[in-house]
Amino acid sequence: MKAGVIGLGKIGFEFGLEKGRSPLASHVGCYIKLLGASNVAVVDVNQSQLKKVKRHFRSESPNLFSNFENMLNTFKPEVVSICTPTNTHAKIACAVAAYPSVKSIFLEKPIAQSLEETDAIIDACRDHNVKLTVNHQRRWNITYQMIADDEFKVRSMIGLHPGPLLRTGIHMVDLFNWMANKQPLYVQAFGNACKNYITDKSNDYKNYITDKSNDYNISGIINYEDGVTATLLSGEQMPYVLFELDLLSEDMRIRITENGNRVDTYMSQQSERYSGLKELQKTWTTFPPKHFNTLETPLYYAIKEACHFTDPEKNSCSGVEARNALQVALALHYSMCSEGCHAVNLDQVPRDYKVHSY
Repeated sequence: MKAGVIGLGKIGFEFGLEKGRSPLASHVGCYIKLLGASNVAVVDVNQSQLKKVKRHFRSESPNLFSNFENMLNTFKPEVVSICTPTNTHAKIACAVAAYPSVKSIFLEKPIAQSLEETDAIIDACRDHNVKLTVNHQRRWNITYQMIADDEFKVRSMIGLHPGPLLRTGIHMVDLFNWMANKQPLYVQAFGNACKNYITDKSNDYKNYITDKSNDYNISGIINYEDGVTATLLSGEQMPYVLFELDLLSEDMRIRITENGNRVDTYMSQQSERYSGLKELQKTWTTFPPKHFNTLETPLYYAIKEACHFTDPEKNSCSGVEARNALQVALALHYSMCSEGCHAVNLDQVPRDYKVHSY
């Protein structure tokens, strides 16, 4: 099997160079470990990125291309990762799907900037019988898999993430959808849209058509079937990583902190302080395995799945699931940019409504 990686930015290549991360934190690193450098091709329009790859891997460097069409025509990979900016996803993914050699596309999140672009990608992959997987990476993380595989019947969720909604907050939205395991119905944003490190200097967040980037930090409530709710708390950008999830059932609370590296569980018990009331008591704490340099990462498991090294029929995050996450995120953005942050049914969001992430 041969693989191609289009885009050598952070997740495509550079995360694998950082000392605190595993070498398997990038698409390039994962494919080389799985397939060997000679069976991997990398593409970037920036020649300096190609030179950086060659210097890093030296004699065992993957095949280098500055044009993805040339790579597809000459190298003929079966699986292709697309790690380019979101505004290029639709054009590149639709073109890649049409190449006869391609059997699987592994696309970075968010799947696209609009539902119109998303549907074009899904249709192209379906028409050419190409498997489409989207890198909502926590779906391959043991912490969240452990909870999703349990019989925990969530009633309410609270996610804390002070970051851009589509660029990173969509991870939380996808987790909400996954853990709820029910159809999202409508959303309502609240508070203010906050600037972050990728938005421009404008203070007019409603000017969502002309802004260079309008991917703001947005808080809101998502309502699912059967009364299940999720609350996304964002606010101002913070100078540190913060990604926490609270899951509440009728008799239990699961709190996931330290970016997925700690899980605290609480059970409802008769209160010793208040007559006729129950309180939550901590029952256990677990620290799922951290992914250091010698260990496989969630990204590695995801790419193994995309390469069919696991069950060929398995797809932990299909294009449809990625579309669901995007639709909820776009609805939150649409609600925030409406007068008075009114509630928005998911089908109210125009298919061409677009959030410019980066």
